[in-house]
Amino acid sequence: MDPPIKGAILYAEDIHWADQGSLDLLAHLAAACRHVPLLILCLARPGLFEHRPRWCEEFPNCKRLALEPLQRQESLALVESLLRRAPQIPQALRELIIGGAEGIPF
Repeated sequence: MDPPIKGAILYAEDIHWADQGSLDLLAHLAAACRHVPLLILCLARPGLFEHRPRWCEEFPNCKRLALEPLQRQESLALVESLLRRAPQIPQALRELIIGGAEGIPF
């Protein structure tokens, strides 16, 4: 029986805020480790593709999943769920979160 394949996951969140050196490092790791069981999972807002339009194309075996922003009612439901333990959620706070969230109120 073959031993189980062991691998690693590299998780990078909000890479739309990353500097060019950090993005270059991720690209280098993906290229250097293409024969290693490594999953690189990056989360980014669409702004990443404004300054790095070929981001996913830089990587071998890259899969890009584009998620649509939530509609206002869906954003409101998510905010309500996230803040459900708060005794009161002022309407101004709800509006502030939803207004600045661009459809992603986390």
